[in-house]
Amino acid sequence: MRYVLLCLLACLTLPAISLAADAPKPAPVLTDAEKAQVEKQIKALDANDFSVRDGAEKSLIAMGAKILPSVKAALENTKEPEVRSRLGHIAQAFAPGPSKLEIEAALATTVTFEFADTSLADALKTLQGMSKGVLVLEADPSLANASISLKVTAMKVSLALEWIGKVAGAKVEVNGNHVSLKP
Repeated sequence: MRYVLLCLLACLTLPAISLAADAPKPAPVLTDAEKAQVEKQIKALDANDFSVRDGAEKSLIAMGAKILPSVKAALENTKEPEVRSRLGHIAQAFAPGPSKLEIEAALATTVTFEFADTSLADALKTLQGMSKGVLVLEADPSLANASISLKVTAMKVSLALEWIGKVAGAKVEVNGNHVSLKP
């Protein structure tokens, strides 16, 4: 009889234990000191000095996903293009992204296109679409006036990006599924 009761008890409690283990964990909360640091770094994204802006972006990313609510709030409240771009990049760093295989496949995709005096932003949007949205392509704001004239036939996206970088006078950096063109 005890054996039957123990089995019955085990059968009733195991699903509850399993459900508790599967329950979503609460989002980490920032301490007051961390909130102050996040606010300071977000303000630094609008600094006059490029190295300060770049350092602030890297610092925010290093703080981890728990800063996302603050980053999203700042993104909604700023109109400054470079700050919005940096905040978007920070938020994207914590978004679930494509697998390494999907990224490699997107970079290996063969493309054909022709750009004639096309803005760098439009060229990157076109290539991003050709990668079916797997790649996130962006250019440094200082390259906003770059114009691309390039004809490509049956070329891998990775090589096409290198050529676009050369035409724009930019260096191409790949970090996960983010591809950035920088001066």
